[in-house]
Amino acid sequence: MFEFQIIFISGVHGVGKSFLCSRINEIFSLPIFSASSLIKDLKKSEIDVDKRVIDAGNNQDYLISALNNLNPQSKAIILDGHFCLYGSDGIIDIGIKTFESMRLKSIITLHDVPEKIYKRMHERDGKSLDVDIINSLQERELELARFTADQLNVRLHIISANESLKNLKWIEELL
Repeated sequence: MFEFQIIFISGVHGVGKSFLCSRINEIFSLPIFSASSLIKDLKKSEIDVDKRVIDAGNNQDYLISALNNLNPQSKAIILDGHFCLYGSDGIIDIGIKTFESMRLKSIITLHDVPEKIYKRMHERDGKSLDVDIINSLQERELELARFTADQLNVRLHIISANESLKNLKWIEELL
């Protein structure tokens, strides 16, 4: 099991997690990792010469394995991720088991007006989910953040994307 603690930054795609992470890094010099990047990097390392994934398993298992392989030389890291995602079958919850396997110090969940998120996603990616889907996804993200914080007895900070960029001094209390 890894020795560092995790400050988990969650929110739907396009809400501003990456921007907040970069601001935190500028001020506090904490290592920042993206859950999706850790998963992708570990999956690549398990592809054989024919480009087939060996023992694909579950993405969340890959995430925990990747975290176990990290050596950030820091007591805490920032991890950018999600409590739920949107797939072909609708909203997919990330199970509590994944978060029980992490040493979460606290959770910061970002939210914003769905229309603003839509615009950001469209400008960044050239496409976006429907505003109603973004709204439903964001509501579920907030619900799961509350549930996870309660179950794991960790601090939860729910902040608007605009609020998060004005003053980051409150993050010091998390360190």
